[in-house]
Amino acid sequence: MKPGLLVCSFSRDGRYIAAGANDCFSYVWQWDLWPAATASAAPRATYGATSLQEERSQEAKWAPAAAPGAVWPQPQGLCQMAGHRHDVLLLQFSHDGQSIATGSKDGSVRVRAALG
Repeated sequence: MKPGLLVCSFSRDGRYIAAGANDCFSYVWQWDLWPAATASAAPRATYGATSLQEERSQEAKWAPAAAPGAVWPQPQGLCQMAGHRHDVLLLQFSHDGQSIATGSKDGSVRVRAALG
């Protein structure tokens, strides 16, 4: 079976994204990698784009100069969490962003620190 992400969730503050996969793992990435001035100016969505190519063209205007050809910054992987015996189908950050609850097809639920 080819590994793939099944569910994802942004932390409440938007700094992290977590995903559950069909390889029994959950992953957390840091997402706020742009300088504050650039990130606040970056569009949240490109409405009105008529094609994927046009949308990427619009997004490319916001790409950092230090990363030629990059549309958005690559998220930085922070941790990989094990513990389930089957696909991770549910995933949610706690309100304070300190914990993540994951639920699996095997019927188990795990609550752990968000960053490891």
